[in-house]
Amino acid sequence: MNVFDRVLEVAVDNHGYVTVSDAAAAGIDSVALRKLAARGRLERPAHGVYRVPVLASGRYASYAEAVAWTRGRGVISHESALDLLDLCDVSPPLINITVPRGYAPRRRGGELYRVWRRVIDPATVVHADGIPVVRASDAIRDCLAYGTDTHLLLQACATGLREGHLTTEQAQSLEADVRSRGKALKRTHHD
Repeated sequence: MNVFDRVLEVAVDNHGYVTVSDAAAAGIDSVALRKLAARGRLERPAHGVYRVPVLASGRYASYAEAVAWTRGRGVISHESALDLLDLCDVSPPLINITVPRGYAPRRRGGELYRVWRRVIDPATVVHADGIPVVRASDAIRDCLAYGTDTHLLLQACATGLREGHLTTEQAQSLEADVRSRGKALKRTHHD
């Protein structure tokens, strides 16, 4: 099996992306990645991240690239999590990604992302098509604090309940919090 075929094996599981560390774990030298990029077989959207153009497409590709950009340390969060989990009709202008508090990715490509920092509890991370994402309840709470439109958050609560991302108790609690914030906003606009 040649090097490019081995890269394909890694990239196919990551929506068309391979990081230098992914490649190293598969026994592929970083020099080989650079050579494949120089020949046009791979693209390099960010430092340490390579894309196989024929594989890196579709609905999840940009989310997979965001996680690769953080070298696998980040999880999709906030409005991007609502979108990835298909909970509502949100369309965030940047991909929201949460990284561990002490980690500060400073590589090319960062202008595409809104980076949040906090301790990431592995118990709060789920996977959507292999991409790490905060669970629905956390995404809704993050968006509530961030100021996402209450209509979108109510839609996310209803969809989350219907699709099994939220329990009835979670959905009811989140809906109450969203409605409470909506009433508070109406009061401040009328005063």
